[in-house]
Amino acid sequence: MGWATFLVVLSFFAGTVTLHNVTRSKPSHNCTDLSYIPEISGITCTCTAGNPGGNLTWMLGNTSLAAGVNDNQLSLPPGVLKRDNDRKVLVCQDDGVEPLSVMLPLNIAYGPDTVELQVYQRYNTSSLVIVNCHAAGLNPRTPDMVQWGGPCRGHTGFTCILDPQKTKVKGVNITCRVTNSANNGHTVQAAMLVQKDGSEDPTDPLKWTVIAASLLGLFAFIIVVVTLLFLGFRNHFKAKKRASGSKSRKQNTNLGFGCSSAKLKDPRPKYFPGRSLW
Repeated sequence: MGWATFLVVLSFFAGTVTLHNVTRSKPSHNCTDLSYIPEISGITCTCTAGNPGGNLTWMLGNTSLAAGVNDNQLSLPPGVLKRDNDRKVLVCQDDGVEPLSVMLPLNIAYGPDTVELQVYQRYNTSSLVIVNCHAAGLNPRTPDMVQWGGPCRGHTGFTCILDPQKTKVKGVNITCRVTNSANNGHTVQAAMLVQKDGSEDPTDPLKWTVIAASLLGLFAFIIVVVTLLFLGFRNHFKAKKRASGSKSRKQNTNLGFGCSSAKLKDPRPKYFPGRSLW
């Protein structure tokens, strides 16, 4: 069968041959059954060969993390599982006569790397102040990780909304602590002394709508001004051209190229019959 090998034992007692059927079994591991594997300390994990035993190898993709020769057990080296291995599959392979393996899907918990507080004020209302607790390099990300301090104390999640008319915001200290229990309780905290009620929220959609409408109005105004200037210059040049043409026609008339009732004097001497001019 494909899942078994046969061990042949030759027995020379009474000239008989005895055939023993040995079932082939997969290797196993004692890796902690965690939803997430912490990046900071990793896990203690040992692979045990099946029956009969073979050479064990820990594989991650095409990379060998550890290999043993004729060892019944093989431990996973500490610190080899990082956030880059998240969503990959760890494999313990037994390369016996028929290679068998056991797989372990990886969900790596990591971070937070940094925590930063950002204070904004909604564009459409000056009464609400939004404080964001921005955690970078964090997996998993759940609302219960955040613990607020100051006027935001008691809020849940990564966003705290304050009303300055009910709660003092300016000049107070706000803290935000993010704890990743899946990564062995790794914690990072940020604090901020609020100097003003808040700057404009860059994520507010109404803000961008108003800005877009303003830019569109400015663009339309520029188009109108340019069009009026163009029409004005064009009419000016047309009027100037007509005035120049009229002046040219008047000058030509004064030079005699037009019709005139004045008689021109004949420069030739007059001739009288019977009288010699010399």
